[in-house]
Amino acid sequence: MIKSTPNFRYLATLLVLLLTLAGDGFRTVLAIGACGDVAIFIHDIQGTGLASSKVGKLGEIEGIVVGDFRDGLGGFFVQEEDADADSDALSSEGIFVYHSADAGPTLGDIVRVRGQVREFHDLTELDAVEAVIVCGKGAAVTPARLTLPLIAVDRLEALEGMAVVLPQTLYLSEYHDFARFNEILLSKERQYQPTQMHRPDSVERERLAQTNSLGRILLDDGRRRRKADPPIHPDGRPFDANNRFRGGDTVVNVTGVLDQAFGSYRIQPTRGAGFTVRNPRPPKPPGVGGSLRVAAFNLRNYFTTLDGGGAVCGPASNRGCRGAGNAFELKRQRIKIIGAILALDADIVGLIEIENHPRDTALSDLVAGLNAAADGVGYRTIDTGAIGSDTIKVALIYRPSAVSPVGNFAILDKSVDSGFDDSRNRPVLAQTFEEKESAQRFTVAVNHLKSKGSACDDLGDPDTGDGQGNCNLTRKSALRAEVAWLATDPTGGGDPDFLLIGDLNSYAREDPVGVLREHGYSDLVDRFLGDRAYSYLFAGTLGYLDHALASPTLANQVTGVTIWHANVDEPDILDYQTRPGREGLYVPDPFRASDHDPLLIGLELRRATGD
Repeated sequence: MIKSTPNFRYLATLLVLLLTLAGDGFRTVLAIGACGDVAIFIHDIQGTGLASSKVGKLGEIEGIVVGDFRDGLGGFFVQEEDADADSDALSSEGIFVYHSADAGPTLGDIVRVRGQVREFHDLTELDAVEAVIVCGKGAAVTPARLTLPLIAVDRLEALEGMAVVLPQTLYLSEYHDFARFNEILLSKERQYQPTQMHRPDSVERERLAQTNSLGRILLDDGRRRRKADPPIHPDGRPFDANNRFRGGDTVVNVTGVLDQAFGSYRIQPTRGAGFTVRNPRPPKPPGVGGSLRVAAFNLRNYFTTLDGGGAVCGPASNRGCRGAGNAFELKRQRIKIIGAILALDADIVGLIEIENHPRDTALSDLVAGLNAAADGVGYRTIDTGAIGSDTIKVALIYRPSAVSPVGNFAILDKSVDSGFDDSRNRPVLAQTFEEKESAQRFTVAVNHLKSKGSACDDLGDPDTGDGQGNCNLTRKSALRAEVAWLATDPTGGGDPDFLLIGDLNSYAREDPVGVLREHGYSDLVDRFLGDRAYSYLFAGTLGYLDHALASPTLANQVTGVTIWHANVDEPDILDYQTRPGREGLYVPDPFRASDHDPLLIGLELRRATGD
C-alpha cells in the first residue's frame, strides 16, 4: 500500500470511518478506492473484544492475502502488512473475506476489498463484497508465533484471521472427526482424562482439566465440506495407506491462519507441517507370560443382523440394530475382528458389544470365522442365548484345548440383586474354567456397565460435574452388587479366584472402580501398566474404561497385563465402514477393528493357600 504521513493517514482513515458510519446512502455513491488510497485498518474493525463493534457497517481494507481458501472456505484471509499493524496486542490484524469468485487474489497478493462487516459464528469477516482489487505483491507479513499452553482460550481472539506458526513439537491427540471433517486435535503432550489420574473430588482433577483445555488446538484442512477428498495428512500430502498417522505421532512448525468456526479456534494450514512417526504400530500384543491367557475385547457392535434402519434387533426384535450397515461392511468388519482376536492368542476371550440374539447368531458366526482361520486351534462358545433386554450383550469364548468350563454359567441381573439395574447395565456373565495343564480353576466375570453419555436423571443419578459423567451411582451400585454376588460363588466352581474383566465405563480413579478396590480386588492394569495406561480415547483425552481386576487369591497368580494399541491410536477413517471415494483406505488387517483396545492377561494358576 502507498504510505501516507501518519497524521494524514489518521485523518483520512477517520474520514472513511465517518462516511461508513453515515449509513447505507453512501454505499451507492462511493466507489472503491484505488490501490494505496486510505482505508480502514483491520485492527480497527476487529477491536479488542470478542466481536466487532462495526457489524453491519461498510468496511474498505487493504492488506496482504495470508490464506487463500476460496475453494474450501469460500473466501480468503487478509492481514495488515507489518508496517501498518498497531501496538495493541489484543486487537487482531487479520480478517476473513467471504468471497469465492473463481478469479481473485492468491497467497501473498496485496488486495483492496470493500464489503460489509459481519460476525459469522463468532468469526469477524467482510461479507457482501462489492469489489476486490489486486494491487500487486511485495509487502511483508510476519506470522505470529503461537505456543501452547495458552494463557486463556479467548486470548486467541487477538490472532483471529492472522497468519500464525506453531514452532513447538505437538502431538496428534484426537482424530474422531478426521473422517468427516479432516480435523485433528493437537496438544502439547498426550492428554489424559482427569479422573484417570486423580480422584473426582480433588483439586488436582480440576487443575488437569484446565491444563488440558489450554494445551490444545485444532488443525483443520481449509475445507468446510464433509468427507472432502482426498483426506489431508498433517504433512500436507494426501492421507492414504502409504502415508498414515497414529495418535502420539508429532508435528512441528504448523503454519497457517487462525480461524474460528463451529465453536472452536482452529488452524487452517497454508503448508504442510513437519511430521514424525513417534508411535509406530505394534504388530502384535506384547507378551504377558504365564501358561494361560485371558483377553477382554469391546467389539464396537458386532452384528450379523444388518443395520438397515428398522427396529428388528434385540431379543424381542423391537430395537434398532448397530454395527455394519450392509453385507460388504460386515465382511470387512468380520475380517478385522477375527484378525485381532487371533493376534491376541488368548485361551479365554470376554467379548463386549456383540449382538444380543436369542440364537446367538453373531457369536456363532464369529466363532465359525475364527475356527476357519485358526489353523486347527479352535474356539467354542459359552452358549447363553439372549442375556437381558438390550441390543448388545457380553459373551465368552474359549479354547477347549486349554480349558474346560466347569458347571453352568451364571448371570447377574436385577432378579439376583435389586442394586443391579439391568435396564441400564448389561447383565454380567460369569463362568468357571479349569485349566487342563494345571487342573486349577478360576472364574471369569465379563462386564459392560452403563455408559457416561446418556442420562439417568429419572433415577436421581445425573452428571454432577465432577468428571464421572452420567449414571455414576448406577455403575457404583452395580459393582457393589457384583462383589456380593461373586462372594456367593454363583457358578459353583468352588474356588475363590475371580477375574473381573470388561468395559466398566469408569476411569481408574472413579468411584465404581474404587468399590472393587475397597473389597480387595487388584486393579491389574494399574499394577502392571501404571496410571498412564489407556484403552480408550474420548475428546482428546486417554484413559482405560476396559478393566481387569483380580480377587485377592488370584492377584498373585497374574504374570502380566498388556493393552494392545491396535485401535485407539488409529484414525477411524481406517475402519470397516464404507466411505465414498475412500475405499482404498481399507486394509484387511486387525488395526482399527474397534474403538477400544483389547486387554490381555497372563496367568500361572496354582492352588491357593488354604485350599
